[in-house]
Amino acid sequence: VFATKMKMWQTSLNSYVVILMAAVVSASYQTPQMYIVFEHRVWIFNAVLLFIFGRVSYQSITHKYQEMTAMQKEVEDTHKMLETIGDTIPDMLWAKDIKGKYIYANKAIRDKLLFQEDPIGKTDSYCAGKAKEKYGDENHTFGEVCGNSDKLVLEKEEPRRFLESGNVLGEMSYLEVNKAPLYDSEGQLIGVCGTGRDMTEYVTAYRTHECGGCPLMRDIFA
Repeated sequence: VFATKMKMWQTSLNSYVVILMAAVVSASYQTPQMYIVFEHRVWIFNAVLLFIFGRVSYQSITHKYQEMTAMQKEVEDTHKMLETIGDTIPDMLWAKDIKGKYIYANKAIRDKLLFQEDPIGKTDSYCAGKAKEKYGDENHTFGEVCGNSDKLVLEKEEPRRFLESGNVLGEMSYLEVNKAPLYDSEGQLIGVCGTGRDMTEYVTAYRTHECGGCPLMRDIFA
């Protein structure tokens, strides 16, 4: 009977430790400081288990800890890789939630359009308002109607192409924008993702040279 109870206690404690380890790893994604504090407490708890149940429980816990640490590193490495790719691409890349707040913005759109070092949680209207305060109302008009195209994509739930323009730093800018609905892993609509290609150079050249007089070409931003 005593052996049976001891086995039940061991199983229960092992389950508790697995849950505790999962909480530790989860916390480490948010704040490294929390992870350090929890880590010391977990290993103190492990020492108690080692004293009570012997080396087998300790090894089992250590193995799960190593698995979770490896998973965490894989997620961090993948995040860093995607972040580097996004910030290297010259086109603008972004994602917004249902309410139009940015949940991702690469370096191109941060530096060339939003003028926000950290636009996460902010809307186009907010970023445009801050740009107006800094550069003047007439010098920044881009971003005032971007929400309309977001709404269309959310309503139709299908990819769309848009041609958007406006003043940026006092100069007219022209973007070819592609937007698509964004879904989570369960298929729920959570927002809009998009890309923006700066077409200003091409539009300016077209209008200056009239496309070499070619009658088959047209000004897509006219």
